[in-house]
Amino acid sequence: MTKQHEIVAIEADFKKRSKQEQTEVYKWIQKSDLYFGLNREYQAFEDDGERLPPEHKKIQRELLDDTKAFDDLSVRLLDLIATKDVTNTKAFADLVVDGEVLVERVPVTTLLSIEKELHHVRAFYGALPTLPLDTPWTKDEASGHYVSPEIETVRTKKEQIPIVLYDATKEHPAQTQLITKDLNAGVWRTRKTSTAMPEPSKRKLLARIDKLIDATKQARERANQTDVDDKKIGTAIFGYIHR
Repeated sequence: MTKQHEIVAIEADFKKRSKQEQTEVYKWIQKSDLYFGLNREYQAFEDDGERLPPEHKKIQRELLDDTKAFDDLSVRLLDLIATKDVTNTKAFADLVVDGEVLVERVPVTTLLSIEKELHHVRAFYGALPTLPLDTPWTKDEASGHYVSPEIETVRTKKEQIPIVLYDATKEHPAQTQLITKDLNAGVWRTRKTSTAMPEPSKRKLLARIDKLIDATKQARERANQTDVDDKKIGTAIFGYIHR
């Protein structure tokens, strides 16, 4: 008995191959002259009139053959799609993580959507900001924010101070010069706050998401072990077209 996972495995390649072959046939039918032949002979009215050679053009393609090739591909593709979709209606599996059943009897199509969405979730959580590791953080229970120890940083300002180069004498005044000097002006007291996440907490979240992704894949594989309901619909559809 064919299993659903076997249908799923060949579906994409078969669709691609079928469309390529159908496209090839479609290109042929657009060259209508290939489906027409010609036999033409010339007969002069007078016995001694000019004689011209006959003209012949052979039919190069059989329209019924090309139509049948196109129809056969369509029928097989429609049957494959119907078989997969009908079987999907009874393909279920439990979503199990570490032996715990999180959700019972999840349809295989839902499992596919869950897996896709979990990859989006992981990308989001993977981008979450985390607390810098070079700073010790503690959690303030009142606000729920993380806070760093207070750090003091001296603020300086530049001032010009005169210095005496030469003392004054009876003959000359003192010679001075202005120099720029950094003087302590005050102190900054800094305490950082953050709502970012500790790195270990982020790693735990990502590990759980990864487990869920793996569990969803495993559930999908179990669901795809369902025996297929071989559904034939293509012949009925094309039977109506050619009625």
